[in-house]
Parts: sequence; structure tokens; C-alpha cells
Amino acid sequence: MPRNSERPIIFFATRPIGPPWDEASKNLVYKISGRLTAYSSVLLGYKNEPDLKIASNVRVKKIYPRTDDRRVSPAQKFCFLIAFLFSRADVYHFYFTPELYSSFIFKIIKKFKPGKYLQTFATPIENPERIPKLVFGDAIVVQSDHSLKQLRDQHVQPAPSRIYIGVDTDSIAPAGDVSGLRQELKYAPTDKVILYAGNYYLGCNEILAESILSLLSRRRNLRFIFACRISQPKDLESKQRLKTFFETNGIADRITFFDTAKNIHSLMSLCDVHIFPATIMVGKADIPLVLLETLALEKPVIVSDIPPLNEIMKDDVGELVPPGNVPRLVKAVETLLEDDTLRRAKGKRGRQMALREFGLENYVRQYEKIYQRLLDGKP
Repeated sequence: MPRNSERPIIFFATRPIGPPWDEASKNLVYKISGRLTAYSSVLLGYKNEPDLKIASNVRVKKIYPRTDDRRVSPAQKFCFLIAFLFSRADVYHFYFTPELYSSFIFKIIKKFKPGKYLQTFATPIENPERIPKLVFGDAIVVQSDHSLKQLRDQHVQPAPSRIYIGVDTDSIAPAGDVSGLRQELKYAPTDKVILYAGNYYLGCNEILAESILSLLSRRRNLRFIFACRISQPKDLESKQRLKTFFETNGIADRITFFDTAKNIHSLMSLCDVHIFPATIMVGKADIPLVLLETLALEKPVIVSDIPPLNEIMKDDVGELVPPGNVPRLVKAVETLLEDDTLRRAKGKRGRQMALREFGLENYVRQYEKIYQRLLDGKP
């Protein structure tokens, strides 16, 4: 338990904290650690990397070796386990979606390693029947009502809480002129820009291809941006199939691809609409942070009407379309592009909703309450 003269220590068990900043859970831990001023936070970073400038209450332990593979390597898992075993903290906050074998190991370690254990399930669970075997924490947090129902249906104890993912609406706000970026990309002033900042594994590549082809057959003043990180070899194959499709249909000049977009917020500011027609959400945050950031920049979103993704529509901030329905997706895009007043109104409501429902400060406060209850020994 914490010493009276010192702040309680929170040990964040996450992927490596550091650039590129394109993964929601580590981005959030990076953001909130410095705001938890009543606690000392320990983050896990890469070896041989420049020091991160966060806050005086945050220490970064450089344990992870670099790897070209975006997935967590066996070497990284081993380094994490050693760092965890030899650490000393008051609360161990596991911020990822656990696997069966790792949960089994943590259940054993918990029997002899002091401290409180908090689990945040960072993504929806593909197989709900496995959930009881994944739980080892003294407190459980999920990031959508959909995931909360899944855990409750499996009678998980301790009773889980839902805390919506938080967006930093102070640093992410409607920007000024993006004409420089438009010129850099060689987009005309009259071009309308449609962004997809998702992944190639979300079951919507063909939907995107068909929708883009249909939209460009009706109007040529459209530009499409794919800002999709390459997480695994299959992603490169999917990207190449899309590029071949666009080249075959003579529309490749209308499409821009980014594997790692260092200026992702500028791309969001440039776009008129952000589309996200995913049909599966396994491996993705319940409500992707990239969509909330888009709303914070007063840009409307078009998303598939599937849980938990559809929980982003706490207000009329865009359009919901049936999953896999190309005509409805095309119609939703055209509706927003043809009516500037409607599009801007939805965008403004998006920022208001982000402030109200998904603000980062509220996110931090809710976790502070959980930390304190754990330290006080309360359920």
C-alpha cells in the first residue's frame, strides 16, 4: 500500500509508449499519465530512444526492443514480463485486451505479487464465452456499452465499469488554414476530400473500392485519402489490391495513400467527411479515437451501424449506414457533400458531443476514482 509521504505508484502495462502515435491505448496512457498529479506513473518505452517529455510525476522505463513488426513480438512480451515481475507499484493498470495464456499467467502472479490490479479492455472481445477466463483484475473497465453488456452477460466479477475513451479537445481543436497541405497534395481548391483513417483488416476494403468507384463516376471533383497503418503483412497485400483496382478503373490519380501519417490531424482538418464503413471491430478500439478526434475538429463522420461503433452517434454528428451497403454509403457521402450547411452543422455538433461525452478530463477523473477505491480497499 502507498506510503504516507509518497504518491501512490501506477504501473501502466501497455504497448511501448512512443512514436509513431497511431495506437489509441498507448496514446491515451501517454496523455493521462501527466494529468494524474496525485500519483506517480510508470510507463514502458523503447530501449535506446530519446527521453519523452511528459511531466515530473511520470517515469518511463525503457524495456522494449524495437521491431519492424507492428505486433507485440515474443521478445517484447518477455521484456514486459520481467519488468512487471521486478516492479513495485500500488496499482498495476493493464491497458490492453488480454489473451488466454497471459491472463492465466497474471492470475498466478497475482497470488504472490502485492498490489491492486486494474484491467482496461482496450478492444471488443471476439468470443464472449472466453471473457471469464480473461479476467484477473480487482477492477474491470470497458470502453463501450456493448462491451459492458458482454461482460455482464457472462456474470463477470468484479462488476465491470464503462468509461468511454477520452479525446483531448484542448490540443485538438478546429484549425486554421490547410491550403498549404492542399497544395502539397496537389488538390484543387474545389476538390472535396473524403478520408478513411482506419485499417485494412476491418472487413471494408471492397466496400470502399466499390463506393469510391461509384462516387467518382458521378463527380470528378473528389479526392480520397487512405491513412492506414501497416500492422501485418496481409495489410500490404490488401493495400496493393486496392491500388490495382483503382489503376485498372482509371481513378488512381484521385486516391492518396499514407502508411504512417505524421500529419493525421492536418488530414482530418483538410477532409470534408471521414468515412469508416467497418464491418468488424475486433482488434480496434470500441470507438476509434481517430473518429473522436475528427469530430473534435468539427468534421462529420459516416460509420457502419454496428456495435460498438454506432455508440459514437450520441448526437446527430454524421450518418449511420447499414454494414456492407454500398448504395447507402454512397448516398450518405453525397448528402453531406452536396449540402454545406448540413455538413458544417453536423461537424459543430460533433465537437460539442466530443466535449460533453468523450472529454479527456472526465476520462481522467473517472480513473482517479477507481484508483482511489482500489487503494482504499473498496469494491
